[in-house]
Amino acid sequence: MARHTPITLALLTLAHCASAEPEPSEPPSETDAAEVDDTPTPPRDAGRDARTTTPLDARVPDETPRDASAPVVEDARTPDVPKPDASLPPVPASTFPAVTDTAAAGPFKTKSYGMAGPNGGYTIHQPDPLGAEGRKHPLLTWGNGGGTTPGFYSMLPHLATHGFVVIAANTIPSIGAEDALGKDMVAGMDWLIAQDAVAGSEYAGKLDTAHVAAFGYSMGGLATFTILSDPRWITTVHISGGNMGNGAQRIAKAHAPMFWSCGETDVAQPNCQTDFEAVTTQSVVYGTLLGADHLGILVPPADAKIRGATTAWFRHYLMGDQAWKGTFAGADCTLCKDSATWKVLKKNYD
Repeated sequence: MARHTPITLALLTLAHCASAEPEPSEPPSETDAAEVDDTPTPPRDAGRDARTTTPLDARVPDETPRDASAPVVEDARTPDVPKPDASLPPVPASTFPAVTDTAAAGPFKTKSYGMAGPNGGYTIHQPDPLGAEGRKHPLLTWGNGGGTTPGFYSMLPHLATHGFVVIAANTIPSIGAEDALGKDMVAGMDWLIAQDAVAGSEYAGKLDTAHVAAFGYSMGGLATFTILSDPRWITTVHISGGNMGNGAQRIAKAHAPMFWSCGETDVAQPNCQTDFEAVTTQSVVYGTLLGADHLGILVPPADAKIRGATTAWFRHYLMGDQAWKGTFAGADCTLCKDSATWKVLKKNYD
């Protein structure tokens, strides 16, 4: 079988080309606060025998695949559509430490598991310790891009340094597998939420099960579109994941605010644009990262821009951190004014 690098595979996913197994690659390591505990107590599946899970060194992926100028701002708000905050569950004043740079590592140390969750098929990144000062941690479920595993994405442990618990299926998705990947994403979230109520679980009473979200890249972004109707999502984030001809039907099921990002020369960009044009009553902020292509999430300097915007979005919506609302809200939003970096379009937002 022909072999390709993971970066080539990421491009092939949306180009409808044949995929193959990726070469192993060393993902970026978290810095400073994001330290990985080499000997964590593994989370256990409720109702299953105790099992040993393998800690994940953030620098070495250990996943096993399972089966299978002036700002440019458009505000096309549909009349009488409520602002996105109006229908969200209330978020109390943030109990999480303030930060000044969402692209930088947050204040929490972290630990990670490489074979955890349902059937040991997931990677988990989490703050360490959990629940300090009585905090409950918001939850994120992630979908990989084609031909990759969670170890390729430095943003996942990064989000744990900001206080989120992130679960990601170790599934290596292939072209057209977004529905199956979406089901894996939901199963991961189901498991995390259940653990909060399991006596003796390290997660018991420490998770904010009312503030959860789904997000993904490329094929994982498409998978996130397939699960938009899940009523638990406070928000979703879609990175370089434009739909291929069926966006309108998927987008119509959205009930929560969405943040989309796509590179200026991204192979997904035409589909991202078509998706935006298909939006009717849904609340969307769509940022085009200038000078970036489909691989922006994997390489600097684009990765820091995507990481910073995504973290700010989640801090605002899931932690109640009002310091980051202005990154997206208003015609003079921070992202909007950074016209050398982003082109921002909005519908039914602000």
